[in-house]
Amino acid sequence: MKSALMAALLKEGLLQKKDDILCCHDHDYVMANWLHQQQFKYYAATETHVPGANKNKFAASKKIPPLFDVVLYPLGLEQEQAGEAAATELQDAYERLKPGGRFIVLTRRDDLFAAVHDGASMVRSALDTMTVDAITTVAHHADDSTDIVVVKKGGVYKPQLKVRHIDDETAFREACEQLHGAHEIGLDVETTLAEPRILCTVQLAAEDTVYVIDALPLEDFTPLKRLLEDERILKIIHNKAFEEQVLGQYGIRINNIYDTLIASRKRSKTQSRRGHNLRDVCARELGIFLDKSLQASDWTVRPLSVAQRDYAAADAEVLLYLYRRFEPPKPPETMSLF
Repeated sequence: MKSALMAALLKEGLLQKKDDILCCHDHDYVMANWLHQQQFKYYAATETHVPGANKNKFAASKKIPPLFDVVLYPLGLEQEQAGEAAATELQDAYERLKPGGRFIVLTRRDDLFAAVHDGASMVRSALDTMTVDAITTVAHHADDSTDIVVVKKGGVYKPQLKVRHIDDETAFREACEQLHGAHEIGLDVETTLAEPRILCTVQLAAEDTVYVIDALPLEDFTPLKRLLEDERILKIIHNKAFEEQVLGQYGIRINNIYDTLIASRKRSKTQSRRGHNLRDVCARELGIFLDKSLQASDWTVRPLSVAQRDYAAADAEVLLYLYRRFEPPKPPETMSLF
């Protein structure tokens, strides 16, 4: 496994600094060495530590994550021909992956997946028993003899409420007017990554509908300003500082906020700081897994993909459920005649 191939994974956005990465079949520690040098959080699948220069806080961590964001799985011809034992091993590694996570198969066989249709591929036969969202082959030039096959695990949360996509001023005004009748709304935004942040979408989740509002064509944000400054409506946000900063650039103040990030920290004080991002909180409190892979996608490109709309809607919708989890309705008071 060449370092150039690992660099190709990084260039393609398949490896991110926030990921927990599991390395399988890394007997010569090429993957571990590269990940260590790049300061990634990685773990060896079959080793309790990594010798020499690879002894670090990640490989030697006492607390190995129960599930990983990425599993790197180099696959040679000898494994492909090993039959049932190899298939079981691959399935076990796949089970270590979070829903929405990336199972990256690195193979020197150009035709590894060519035999899918006649059932001769051990990899595909093993994955047929698993929950798979998509399988793609990534084009790269780091090592022409090696294929990068990315298997995205299924089971991620999809919006349960009705999703309305709004991209014109009239529908925008009407949606904001309708939401003035809500008691609470989930609020989330998507922006550009570079500063200054440009507001791309605004997501507003109410009792039965999530509004995904395309902010790029809007010229007048007054309807949103009136809605978010309405003291009667509770705005549920995860990490209010971000929304306040972004919307503040448009002259919008947010009144009457419930921050699920603060609530999570109060509820689970023993959790690390990293354990309070929205994905981890939803997994811990609601038992659902959000797919955050689109967070860093280009939100200025139009039209938005279906996956982007689902991603945006889900992030706002789950805020309602977290609020009800953290602040359940009080039981009715018992009335007494005496």
